Amino acid sequence: MTKISQASYLKARKWLKDKTGVELGDNRQMLVQSRLNRRLRELNIGKIDDYFSYLESLKKNHPEWAHFIDLLTTHETYFFREGQHFDFIKQIIFPQFRGKKLDILSAACSTGEETFSIAMECMEYFGSKANWTIIGTDIAEGTIETARRALYSQRRAKNVPQNYLQKYMLKGKDDAEGLCMIKKDLREHVKFSVDNILSSKLKDSFDIIFCRNVLIYFDEETKKTLINNLFQQLNPGGHLFVSQTEQMRGHIDSAFLINSSIARRPTNDSL
Repeated sequence: MTKISQASYLKARKWLKDKTGVELGDNRQMLVQSRLNRRLRELNIGKIDDYFSYLESLKKNHPEWAHFIDLLTTHETYFFREGQHFDFIKQIIFPQFRGKKLDILSAACSTGEETFSIAMECMEYFGSKANWTIIGTDIAEGTIETARRALYSQRRAKNVPQNYLQKYMLKGKDDAEGLCMIKKDLREHVKFSVDNILSSKLKDSFDIIFCRNVLIYFDEETKKTLINNLFQQLNPGGHLFVSQTEQMRGHIDSAFLINSSIARRPTNDSL
C-alpha cells in the first residue's frame, strides 16, 4: 500500500472542498489513503502522487474526477437507519397526505438504502396506486449507479422488518446468494439523479426532505447555508430531517424546530 504524504492529503482535501464543499477532517487521512490505493490498483498506477499528477493533467469534466469524488465521499449506510424518523413520518406526516400528492427528497442518499426505506413506508401506508414519488440524489455518480441497480448485500438489510423483506425485496440464490434486490413495483416510485446539495439543480419542492449524516462533512458556515437552502425547497408545512447525531439548532430559527433533527416550514410560509 502506498502511503499518502501530509502534503498530498492537504491537496486532496482542498480539491474535494473546492469541488463539493465537503470538508475532510484531520482524522480521515488513513481512510483517504486506503480508498486511493484501491483506485491506484484499478489503474495500475504505482504512487498516490503519480495519480494526483494524472488528475492534474485532465480537464475538469473528465470522468476520473468523478471517480475521485466517489472515492472520498461514499460512506456505508443501511436500511432503516435511525428508526425514530420513520416512526415520525408514519404517525405524524403521512396521515396529512391521504388522497393528496406527496413529494419526498432523499438528499445525499449514497447508495439508496435510505431512499428505499422511505419508499417501503410509503408503499405500506399509501399503496402503489397513490400519488407519491421519491427522488434520491448524491454527488457521487458511482453511488447513484448502485442505487439504480437496487441490489444490496443482505447484511445492509438487517434492519428491514421481516414482512417488508417478503413484500418488497427478492433474496438472491445460487450465484446471487447473500444479495437482495428491491422489487420492481417499489422501484417505479423512486428516481435517482446526480446532484450537489450545495448547488442543487433541482427545481422541485418537497413535502419531506431527508438529508442525514451529511452535516458532519461541512464547516459551520456551510452547514447553515445547506440547511437554509433545503428549508427553502420545502413546501409550506413540509418537514426537513437531519441525523439525530447532527444539530440544526443555531443554524435555523428555533421556532421552526420540532427537535434538534426535525424542522417544519410554516404553512403560512412566513420565513
